[in-house]
Amino acid sequence: MQNENQMLEKQRYMYNNKVLKKKNNYASSKCGVQYKKTRMLKIIGGSESPRYKWPWHVALINQYAEVFCGGTLIAPEWVLTASHCIRSFLIVRLNEHDLRYADGRELELIVYKMFQHPQFSQRTVNGDIALLQLPIRVKTPVACLPNRKPIPRQLCSVMGWGKTRTHAKHGVTRLRETQIPVVEDEICRWSYSDLLITDNMICAGWASGKADTCAGDSGGGLMCPQKRTHKGRTVYSVQGITSFGKGCGRRNKYGIYTVVFNYLEWIQYIMNKYSVS
Repeated sequence: MQNENQMLEKQRYMYNNKVLKKKNNYASSKCGVQYKKTRMLKIIGGSESPRYKWPWHVALINQYAEVFCGGTLIAPEWVLTASHCIRSFLIVRLNEHDLRYADGRELELIVYKMFQHPQFSQRTVNGDIALLQLPIRVKTPVACLPNRKPIPRQLCSVMGWGKTRTHAKHGVTRLRETQIPVVEDEICRWSYSDLLITDNMICAGWASGKADTCAGDSGGGLMCPQKRTHKGRTVYSVQGITSFGKGCGRRNKYGIYTVVFNYLEWIQYIMNKYSVS
């Protein structure tokens, strides 16, 4: 059986000799800009996402070959995710849409290094943020890091392969998305008066519970419009990381997300210290 180092070296060889030779129409030097064209082929209350609409959204796969969390590509070799998604062995799958079928664009990489935030608490779930370093630099478009804190009532998007009902046995096979508003801090704390909602957390969702993230969506990004390009295209930043909640789609029980803006210094420190180039 191959050890992990041998598998990593094999990945580098295959990538350099095959993947880089393919024409990549999706490569972009700009962050947060979606592909110009997407093709249509669960998030609770959501709908199937257009194929490759969120190119930086990745699937995290455990040792049992299960997609159990999501993540956001924020640099060519770095994925942002939730700290509670960290396992001893992880695979990142990029360019994924339908878990049942491969169309040749998918790329699976064994995570090279994992970095949990040192202040992550399993009890309070504060500091629920982590970085995954890939063994190679990829050309998939990346999401922007935020330049400000989330704005209350702003509509943002969440996506994932998680469950569409609280008691569903499995998640969905095709990537789903929905739009939800950022909730004011006072309402968030009122909704979870029995829990400690820290300044590193925000709520997002509808009071009616009509749309929400659920089990299997953890680690994915809360993608919010940050600005527009000179050509009028929307630029998205990852304002939050799907963290936890009480049930899925419950009235007055919003999803809770890690505030990425509060961790920018830590993110930059880790990437600057450990990036290969």
